[in-house]
Amino acid sequence: MKITYKYKLGAHFASAIVNGDYSGLSADEGQQLDLFISQLPNHYHYKTKQHKLFDMVDYEQEPDFDECEITGLMGDCVDFELSYI
Repeated sequence: MKITYKYKLGAHFASAIVNGDYSGLSADEGQQLDLFISQLPNHYHYKTKQHKLFDMVDYEQEPDFDECEITGLMGDCVDFELSYI
């Protein structure tokens, strides 16, 4: 059984989420992202791409003005998906 969670996240978090590269984030943003990731639902096995927790739904997607689920602030957001098997 596949379980999928969908999130709207600030586009500026994409590199940190997809590549583990926090260099574009402030220290506070890095801490917010780490806290968000630590609170994700726990399941036994991740369905991941190159051992990533989750990935963008569409790499060609243009950001939408929406509320970021990490910060709670309005800004340019993209869709992310976390899937478990």
